[in-house]
Amino acid sequence: MKILSIIGSPHGERGNTGKLLGEVLKGAESEGAACETIVLRGDSVKPCLGCDQCHKKGRCSQKDEFESIMEKMMAADGIILATPNYIFNVSGQLKMFIDRCSSLIHCMALEGKYGACVVTSGGGDEWPIVQYLNHFIMVSGAVPVDAVWAAMGPTGPDTQVPEKSREQAFSLK
Repeated sequence: MKILSIIGSPHGERGNTGKLLGEVLKGAESEGAACETIVLRGDSVKPCLGCDQCHKKGRCSQKDEFESIMEKMMAADGIILATPNYIFNVSGQLKMFIDRCSSLIHCMALEGKYGACVVTSGGGDEWPIVQYLNHFIMVSGAVPVDAVWAAMGPTGPDTQVPEKSREQAFSLK
């Protein structure tokens, strides 16, 4: 099984979201999954222009990493979307990516794939973001199978994933 993770955090794999996602990936790898992670740092995917070229020509007209990420999504069996809570929503980095997925949604291109999400915050209110991401996964054609979230406080080198969240993340299926 191939799993593609997409992190919408400027801190990448060393931030709180990356740490919690890392626990999910440890669990997946322990079951034999091959995992790849893409970090959306803010300059890899540009905002949608609303030009409708994705519908007319089947590809986005912008020149950035979006199309290569889409190819990796199509080759994966499972997709994990990971984001910090930025003012009660996904990060801007992940939102720009999701906005570019219009043609993916209209074709339900992820049919036959599975999806999960990982959400972290400084103080709570992750559930509405989990619902949003699961809805995106579902309208893209994939089956949302699970989610994990945690309030972790400020990002820092000493920040640890709470034990309960670490156990939930490792066993995410």
